Amino acid sequence: DLTLKVRKVFWQGAQASYSINEGTTAYWDAGTAAYIRHLKERDPATGRPYSLRYVGTLVADFHRTLLRGGIFLYPAVPKPKLRLLYEAAPMAFIAEQARGRATTGRQRILEIVPKDLHEKVPFITGSAEDVADYEDFLLAEKETMVRRKDPDAPSGESASIP
Repeated sequence: DLTLKVRKVFWQGAQASYSINEGTTAYWDAGTAAYIRHLKERDPATGRPYSLRYVGTLVADFHRTLLRGGIFLYPAVPKPKLRLLYEAAPMAFIAEQARGRATTGRQRILEIVPKDLHEKVPFITGSAEDVADYEDFLLAEKETMVRRKDPDAPSGESASIP
């Protein structure tokens, strides 16, 4: 028998917790590393520092993050492991129905057209605010890397580089 515990679930606003495998820190891209450092900084006005809550199983971490708020991150490093069709997309659907967001960091999960049955993708989900903040860190780091390669490039051009 199943028992309905909560009738309406809506993703909480930015909460002071995050879920990521910190054992892969050495492989994170610069944007992810900068975002996690940001979450660990003390700033009472924004509810930081966030605390780490990581079990290591998608469903348990997603469920806790959905009910209590915050952000769940499974970035592409060292390589993506979550399968789009039967892990990321179903969780993304639930997240969006609960007024949250789900992304690869660069693309909305539910907009990805699968190329392969077992295609793997990065998966970041949480409150709309937390996910937008993460995407901003990725974009800012990408623009910084482009400027390092070509310091004379206009900043508008750097944002369009894939």
